[in-house]
Amino acid sequence: MSNMKTCPNCGEPLAISAKFCPKCGAQFKKPLLKRLLLPIICIVAIVIAVGIFSGSSEKQDALIAYINEDIKDLAKLEEEMLDSYHSVVGSNYTDDYTMYNEITNTTIPLCHELNEKVLEISPSDPEIAEVHNLYRKCVSKYLNAMGMASAALENQDVDQVLKANDLIDEATDLAFDFQQALQKLADERDVVFNK
Repeated sequence: MSNMKTCPNCGEPLAISAKFCPKCGAQFKKPLLKRLLLPIICIVAIVIAVGIFSGSSEKQDALIAYINEDIKDLAKLEEEMLDSYHSVVGSNYTDDYTMYNEITNTTIPLCHELNEKVLEISPSDPEIAEVHNLYRKCVSKYLNAMGMASAALENQDVDQVLKANDLIDEATDLAFDFQQALQKLADERDVVFNK
């Protein structure tokens, strides 16, 4: 019994390594920020370039266009996708059936749509393309995680639930990496984000 623990929320017996209770949805490690990517996209929605007057450079213009034209509208879609997922996990969990239906019928289609839109963006600036690639990886990881979570619920597979949670953590880490890389590029190009 030393390799077992119980869920502090519902008392369900679990493996000691469990990060998530498949019965009630409780998460056992300190949750990563709900959305790391959304705040940066909201912050950058209105970009003010330091040299916006006639002296702005092509590199500044390219970054401003990427932020204001390419990724700005993705924030709402991403928020809808994450809100859908978070509406049925953790303290919002009610039952596997409800969770499965929400993830399968709402979260995954929104994630597919977000992924398609992210893949349509192809920055010609190599540095912006490198930063955007982090966003592509993040959204792809979310899509894989949601698909795995849906399958895990359908199959009632606890190990698969844990793997899906790990993928969600990896996607959140990639979102943070994207945020940091975008900020670094903005600093290098003297582009200031206006909240």
